Amino acid sequence: MPVIETPEHIAVARTAVREENAMFLTAVMEGRYTDGYLVREGKNAPRVAASDMATIGSPLDFVALNI
Repeated sequence: MPVIETPEHIAVARTAVREENAMFLTAVMEGRYTDGYLVREGKNAPRVAASDMATIGSPLDFVALNI
């Protein structure tokens, strides 16, 4: 949640939440990793086949996060 609810702060908060959860949430919801995550991880970035990402990103009925 942004401390100040302006469009700019809301956009930054959304980006931060997305980037902090990219390692698992984007993979599960979209079948890919964000470019920012892969760049930050560098040589430690996950190496998976495209077919694996398609399986990981299969449609879900329900998603819950305990944050």
